[in-house]
Amino acid sequence: SALLERSLQVVHSGAVDVEVAVGIAFQTDAKLKLCVSLSPDALSISTGAGTSEISIEVPGLFRRIAACYATGHVIAKSLESDQFKSLPDPFVGRFSAFRVSADDLKRTILLDDAVLVGAGGVGNGFMWAASELDIQGRLTIADPQKIAVGGLNRCLYFTPDDVKHSGAKATVLAERT
Repeated sequence: SALLERSLQVVHSGAVDVEVAVGIAFQTDAKLKLCVSLSPDALSISTGAGTSEISIEVPGLFRRIAACYATGHVIAKSLESDQFKSLPDPFVGRFSAFRVSADDLKRTILLDDAVLVGAGGVGNGFMWAASELDIQGRLTIADPQKIAVGGLNRCLYFTPDDVKHSGAKATVLAERT
């Protein structure tokens, strides 16, 4: 929901346009229903009826990757554009395609004074994903630009209040992660 709220307006009108079932049965009569299932090996997103299941063995980073795919599907299916008609249904993404195993994600990552250049959308996404890993060492975040309202939809660690306070992106990101 954190990703969706950055891209779509949430309106509390009583009517539901889109329902995403993640690990539960559908609860509404929404026009668009997406069923998301996760196993240690794959993510599946289908429209309409389906059984949504989530395995507790799915690593946090794979869950975050699945959230990104699910958000993209909600946006694409909501637009009802011809360019998205070719999305497979069900969409199945295999985590092995990333060439990283669940065991790899348990290993400690040692940084030797690494630098993350850019604290906007990519930097926020990197830090959001990295929070699921055991990272030790030093990471310098470099970005002299100030937070702008136009980038808030891509930056989970920034809020509209940050635009008013004119802090540098790097400083705010480092403080929040």
